[in-house]
Amino acid sequence: MHRYPFGMTEPLPLDRTFPLRGRDLRHAFLVVLARSRPLTITELLAVLTDAGFSVAGEDPHKVLSDRLRYEQKRGRIRRVSRGRYAIGKVAPTTAWRMRMRWAQSIR
Repeated sequence: MHRYPFGMTEPLPLDRTFPLRGRDLRHAFLVVLARSRPLTITELLAVLTDAGFSVAGEDPHKVLSDRLRYEQKRGRIRRVSRGRYAIGKVAPTTAWRMRMRWAQSIR
């Protein structure tokens, strides 16, 4: 089963009815980091919560930490100091897709 229906060119918005996980969670926090200063995990969770999202998992801090570590290995996130992260290098098309998903979901 494909994530996008056949022929769909615009990204699907993030869904607030389900807790964020996987790619949706990564896209959400990458957009937040791209629009702000370096943030801690607690600050990132607060921004996501204020926007109406929740993070899947028993311990949201641990889930977010694991996803940040994954993105750090890919170069999309930089660890500025202990527990503080900033945006790294994101391909322009990917950045556009993430911004569009975020913008559509917070309307």
